[in-house]
Amino acid sequence: MNTGGDLLNIVCEKIAELEVPAFIKDSELRYMAVNDAYAAFFRERPDAFAGKTDRELFGPLEDCARDDRERQVVVFGDEQTTSIFGPCGHERYPLRLERFFGDDDAIYVFGMFEEAPPATSRPEVVEADPSRCEQPVIVPEPMALCCTDELFQATLEDLPVATYVRDADHRMVFVNSAFAEMVGLAKERLIGRTERECFPDRGDEYYAENSRTLEEGVATEQEDFFLRPDGTVVPVISRTSRIETASGDHYMVGSISDVSLLKIREAQLVEAQGEAEGLHRHVESLLKSMPVGMLILGADLLIEYANDEFYDMLEANERVDLTGWHYRDFLTYSRRHGGSGVDEQDVETILSQRLSQFNNPDYTMTSRAESRSGRLLAIRSKRLDSGKILITYSDITDLHQREQESVLYRTAIEQLPVPVFIRDGERRLIFANAAYEDLQGENCEQFYGLREDEMFPDMGDQLRQDNLHILETGEPLERSQELPMAKGRVHSVITRLNRIVTPGQQRYLVGSITDVSVLKARERELMEAQTQAQKLYADLENILRVMPVGVIILNEDLVIEFANPKTREIWEWPVERSLEGATFGDYARTNHDRGWVWEGGKDFDVGLDERITELRALEGTMQRELVYPDGKQVLITTTSLVDHKFLITYSDFTELRRQEREISEAREQLERIGQFMQDATRVMSQGLVVIEDGVIVQSNESLARMLAVPQAMLAPGQSWHACFAYCAKRGDFGADPMTVLEDWQEKVHSMTGFSATFLCNEQTWVQMEATASGHGHWMVVCTDVTDLKRRQEELTVLLARSEAADQAKSEFLANMSHEIRTPMNGVLGMAELLAKSALDTRQKTFVDIIVKSGNALLTIINDILDFSKIDAGQLKLRNVSFDPVEAIEDVATLLSTSAADKDIELIVRADASVRHMVSGDPGRFRQIVTNLLGNAIKFTEKGHVLVELSGTPLDGPQVMLTMRVEDTGIGIPDDKRISIFDKFSQVDTSSTRRHEGTGLGLAITAGLVNLFGGHIDVDSRVGEGSVFTVRMPFAVANERQKPQPLPVNVEGARILVIDDNDINRRILTEQLALWGFDGVAVDSGHEAMAVLDEAHRLGVSIDALIIDYQMPVMNGIDVARMIRADHRFEAIAMIFLTSMDMVGDERIFEKLNVQAHLMKPARANLLRSTIVEVVRAVRLGWPRGAIGKPLRVVSANSHPEQPSTRAVPATSGSALAAPPVRPTSASSGCDVLIAEDNEVNQIVFRQILQSTNLTQHIVENGREAVEAWRALQPRLIIMDISMPILNGHQAARTIREAEKAEGEGRHVPIIGVTAHALDSDREACLAAGMDDYLSKPVSPEQLEEKIERWLGRSLRDGSVFFGCDI
Repeated sequence: MNTGGDLLNIVCEKIAELEVPAFIKDSELRYMAVNDAYAAFFRERPDAFAGKTDRELFGPLEDCARDDRERQVVVFGDEQTTSIFGPCGHERYPLRLERFFGDDDAIYVFGMFEEAPPATSRPEVVEADPSRCEQPVIVPEPMALCCTDELFQATLEDLPVATYVRDADHRMVFVNSAFAEMVGLAKERLIGRTERECFPDRGDEYYAENSRTLEEGVATEQEDFFLRPDGTVVPVISRTSRIETASGDHYMVGSISDVSLLKIREAQLVEAQGEAEGLHRHVESLLKSMPVGMLILGADLLIEYANDEFYDMLEANERVDLTGWHYRDFLTYSRRHGGSGVDEQDVETILSQRLSQFNNPDYTMTSRAESRSGRLLAIRSKRLDSGKILITYSDITDLHQREQESVLYRTAIEQLPVPVFIRDGERRLIFANAAYEDLQGENCEQFYGLREDEMFPDMGDQLRQDNLHILETGEPLERSQELPMAKGRVHSVITRLNRIVTPGQQRYLVGSITDVSVLKARERELMEAQTQAQKLYADLENILRVMPVGVIILNEDLVIEFANPKTREIWEWPVERSLEGATFGDYARTNHDRGWVWEGGKDFDVGLDERITELRALEGTMQRELVYPDGKQVLITTTSLVDHKFLITYSDFTELRRQEREISEAREQLERIGQFMQDATRVMSQGLVVIEDGVIVQSNESLARMLAVPQAMLAPGQSWHACFAYCAKRGDFGADPMTVLEDWQEKVHSMTGFSATFLCNEQTWVQMEATASGHGHWMVVCTDVTDLKRRQEELTVLLARSEAADQAKSEFLANMSHEIRTPMNGVLGMAELLAKSALDTRQKTFVDIIVKSGNALLTIINDILDFSKIDAGQLKLRNVSFDPVEAIEDVATLLSTSAADKDIELIVRADASVRHMVSGDPGRFRQIVTNLLGNAIKFTEKGHVLVELSGTPLDGPQVMLTMRVEDTGIGIPDDKRISIFDKFSQVDTSSTRRHEGTGLGLAITAGLVNLFGGHIDVDSRVGEGSVFTVRMPFAVANERQKPQPLPVNVEGARILVIDDNDINRRILTEQLALWGFDGVAVDSGHEAMAVLDEAHRLGVSIDALIIDYQMPVMNGIDVARMIRADHRFEAIAMIFLTSMDMVGDERIFEKLNVQAHLMKPARANLLRSTIVEVVRAVRLGWPRGAIGKPLRVVSANSHPEQPSTRAVPATSGSALAAPPVRPTSASSGCDVLIAEDNEVNQIVFRQILQSTNLTQHIVENGREAVEAWRALQPRLIIMDISMPILNGHQAARTIREAEKAEGEGRHVPIIGVTAHALDSDREACLAAGMDDYLSKPVSPEQLEEKIERWLGRSLRDGSVFFGCDI
């Protein structure tokens, strides 16, 4: 249906976006496209309208006003407003109609409801009143129509009809692109201006007409013409009308329709209609010129009736009334009257023949007779049912003559160059001339008897409808179309169709086809030629404008038609005055007044007359060179053109002459400079030598002095190799001077400049710069850089001092870290130990404040250290393989408690594009994630925090990871976004700010991202939230661990997700689809119940429900109770997702038969395995509780997908073998040896270990630690790094060397404890022989975990660990 090209496609796309009903029809009022709202209004499918009229869709129309208005829009192009009945036929709705042209100039009608009817809002269906309509009545829902004006404006903007809107003050408030193009003015020059300001020439006239519309509300329509800026006169139809808004404001809406094509088509239509009417009159005259005489005989052969035409054909001398005569008597009379002798036998013979004819019903022959005057009559007879006989006499004299002529006519039609064809009443082809056959390219015999849809299958439906319409109504038709022919040819044709009705009421379709393919081609060629001519004119004009000579063109009246910028420049024409349009006299007067007078000092008027006379008499070309008193020299060339115009060019020689003088002066100056250069070369401090083809052309004295060689060796004509050999022999070029010489010669041959520095004569450092001139010359400049060398040595010393200072800074930071962390270890350790003692509420509050404040201070210290390392460039990234998705999930798990405390949804989404493990520093990657997620949670009070990870492949085995952290927090002002990544930068720096921090977090994050080779961006709106986007490239390590295929008994499981958060629903449905489940998500319990009801009705089983605990109105527990209350869903499996600790509600879950519950954000692998186990249990019919243990509650800080490192009791029934546990030596003096010089930390360690059943011994320095190890043989050593006498590293090395020397295989685990926080500290501990590492401050939990790991047993119940590396 869509043949209108790009414009029609655009309009179709526009109406599809409209919320109000809209449609597009072609010029025959057949639907081309409708939007969903229009189809819903009539309760039809959109495709049911294609190619049909309203009559074909809905039957006879009750109101023809709409059909008439649509036809007026097609023919006249004016905008119309009509009304349309609703589908029940009772309600009317306003409908706006407009016309537009497609890219192929086809006419289309665009219709749109001025407001949305209730039926288009897609509400629920309720029972209707039978008295009003048999169809359901639509109960409308509230619908936001705030965007209707924008949709109307977007539609008007894309309409090809020039449209505008003025307010009550006549100022333009809207114009579309078609209007701006029509008037040739930019929109900015139209908006806000009145008619007088926009169109000075006719502004008053337009203002008066528009005033009548605005003040009286009179809609106007008139034919007018519009003069475009290029002078083209365009016939248009201008329409205006007034509209009134709800607030009572008046506006005038107007349109200007270009009717040029319509005028042409009207003329063509009038011509075609004239041809059709002429043909119709000709056919009618043929029918009326066939006179027939009639004679009626009774059963007794008596004449009962003869008409006047019969008597005329009888040609009797006097009128004889034949009524009552016997037919025999008539025959006798006619033979006698006709001049034949009366022979009774002949009469009887004729009578006998006629009677046999009368009595034979199958006789159809026609007999002929000739009248007295020679008229030829055709006689036919037929016995009627009444027994009477009808005899007709037709004067076929003319017909006989025309039969002869028809042969001529048929031959002429056959030979007409215009294809002509005739179809019968059944639309079958019965005639086609030779031109038609040529157009088809095939013999027409094969087309005879075929209908149009059989001849043209692609266009059959349209052609059939047209032909049926013409045969039924007799309305002629003229249509331009592309007609497919044989062998894939397509012709552009104009088809004219008309109906012919014979006297026997036989209807025929007569058509002619005019092939306009050649005309179309010529039209295209003409347009191309016109475009080429315009381009050529534009190119010519551009050439004239950029020519270096001044050019003006005078018309026949000596008025300047064209002047290029160079003319204005030469004659210094005032900027405010235009040259175009000025007369030659004014032009000459202006130049004369500024001192450029006629040659010879003539009076202006005398010189002007002479100049004009000279121009009038000029034939060909004339030149003159003028020199003015101010030194201006101009060559003026005047040429007479063929159209009585004059081309005048000006060549300003002033600058040329000045340049000639300057060149002469420059030559003299150059000679002087050459002499100066020679003098300067002699006295310059640098050595200079010019070499050509290996021979010295010139050198100065400084070079010989600098190189300490004889001056004669550098004289012109000497080879430079001699000088090189002299210096090489002296040792200036090192031990291998030939290598240096070969390198220099190679660069000389390749014309490549080079530089070299060498010590000359062991005294002077010389820097040599050799440069090729490009003409075979070499310029060698030697510079004494002895002082520069001395300064470089000084800079080397300074650089060493700077590096030493940098090292001192690093050591200072490390020492500061140690000095701060050591007392912090005491503060936090003692505070945590104090918290475990019996305290009242007030005391617990104080202890909690101490712990939190200490941790906050520790965070600040860590931030400062990290930033210092980044700022100093000392931070190095590790390169190990890690899973980025797992890293993000780890951080989200750690921060989930903080999010839960603020009732914030923490959501993690890993895109399927992240398929690989990557190589990099996982710790620093987690630090980036932690900083961004921590900030998002800190500055978000409600809503959600979403972290998304996606990957894009790069060249080679690399991938670009994109992490996006989105929150719904307070946002960042625009003026703060630029500095948000600066160090110590904070959005709120006031004394009343709510969120604490040093302002280093994002600076550290940005620094780490830079180290990864990535970049970070932020987009934020105050009050709406922020989005941080990090992009970092990584090398691909290997494929991520792919999940095992779903078990057969779990495949295709149907999962229903119940979650009020849209993002959670989207992520869960994506994950379910990716894993192979059939997932559906709803946002409330009531919707879930509706889905369950419908599934049960259809017999579809749902395997499991995933329920969010925290939902408005009805939380997850309430939803579960509602579902379990329905006996149909008692056994359906349930999995709970919660952001809160639900351990205390195990009883509720058990009561509601909840199979599993997970803490959000649930890890993808854990969620998948949970669903698999739950669905498998349900489908296999496992008894309740069979899967209760594996799918336990998972806390926010646990890692259920990783092997547990917690201690579990070893039972006799265990299938796993416990790892060997090192037995306690009978001679062991203690379990744990502690080496710590700080008394506070000694107390902390002692108090922590007192709660265990381990024995301990504390020493104050490394030497004592070694001695205690020898004497007590401890099972574990906790070694502080910074201690007097021997530090921790030295003591550990001593112990390891002693163990190795003993050769007994002893190896006591040593855990290093340091207040330093650098990665190098950990590496130093391991390098010294320590087994593990702890950073101060040390919490009791951390210390207990390390001891349990290395002793291989629980400190609480003594149970042995499985899988411990002892």
